[in-house]
Amino acid sequence: MEAAKDLQVLPDGRQVRRDAQGRYRDVGTGRWLAAAEVDPVSPSGALPQTPRTLIEEAVSQAVRNQGYPVETFDQAVGRLIQVQAEIALDKDDPAKATSAARLLEKLTGLFSEVDAEEDSQKPWFVLGRELAVEVLALVEEEQARREDGE
Repeated sequence: MEAAKDLQVLPDGRQVRRDAQGRYRDVGTGRWLAAAEVDPVSPSGALPQTPRTLIEEAVSQAVRNQGYPVETFDQAVGRLIQVQAEIALDKDDPAKATSAARLLEKLTGLFSEVDAEEDSQKPWFVLGRELAVEVLALVEEEQARREDGE
């Protein structure tokens, strides 16, 4: 009886079954279907979310849950970079500092070795204008917070 709940009939008459991982399989052909084929528009009218949008929402929500008022994914990433930079400077916990520095490297690529054959005048890191403004605002906000607290 439980399996009947997982059975769905599409508008074109095909029957599909949803497995425990949320994947859809055509009952007749056994072919796996993309979720967009089964449910091209969610009940709210929004398009199905991609893995990237789900990740962006999850990261943004996690940052908000820590008390940081962020509205965009770029702001959330800026906060993550800020926190990791603070941890990377922690002299009392070198293991954490090293891990934070490695995460910063992955997020920004700032510490990557520049290929010796590349033009030395070529920029090795380009920060978009919007993200640069966000990061600068976060740094200024943190400086002001520290000055007020000290």
